[in-house]
Amino acid sequence: MRRDAGESVEDVSMFLDHSSLAVTSVYLRRLEGQEDKGWGQVAEAIGVEPSHP
Repeated sequence: MRRDAGESVEDVSMFLDHSSLAVTSVYLRRLEGQEDKGWGQVAEAIGVEPSHP
């Protein structure tokens, strides 16, 4: 979600406390093109009105 919002890979890597950019890149490649189907349930659980572009 942070990458979709325009954050750099470096910033995401630091946020997740990964040991290297390579680790973050592996996860990002695996997630590429996948739809987050649970976002609505997460938003509801934390009391936020779900909205999805």
